[in-house]
Amino acid sequence: CQGEEETGFQRMKRLGLEVLYLHEKWNDIQNSMELTQESARRLRYIVEECHKLGIRVIPYFGYEISTLSPLWQRYGKRFMHMPAGGRERKWSWYRQPPQRDFGVCFGSGFADIFAEGVERLMEEYGFDGIYVDSAAALNGCVNQDHGCGFAENGQIAPTWPVWELRKAFRKLYRA
Repeated sequence: CQGEEETGFQRMKRLGLEVLYLHEKWNDIQNSMELTQESARRLRYIVEECHKLGIRVIPYFGYEISTLSPLWQRYGKRFMHMPAGGRERKWSWYRQPPQRDFGVCFGSGFADIFAEGVERLMEEYGFDGIYVDSAAALNGCVNQDHGCGFAENGQIAPTWPVWELRKAFRKLYRA
């Protein structure tokens, strides 16, 4: 409209944007299916404004659990991926609010919670799809807290939770 300033969303549409991918920082809690009040408010606004203009919205989900996540409070290290050698993998990036992110093992029970949580968010916020980063890059795990790892010649050998990962992706596909 003449005399009105163009919004950022309108500018993106004018420049040809059809799909907005929301990477990492759309939720204050990295890769969480639980949102802070501020994240929920911001997300509703972004999706509503984009959908008004015919822009599809696709959020990022990854392969880690944040120390700020309610899941971390309930399950702690049980969900963590632990490679051969028995040391958890700590990711080195820093986020605000301050948190640490740890890789998850899809054989830990995380897969079902992840798929159900993503499906709930898709329904609640009207996402047009999801982007799942590197979760299909399966790694062996020796975290016996969730049943991975087995004894082989006196050494703990990794388990490769292929079927659990496949089950999670099937659930995501159906959602």
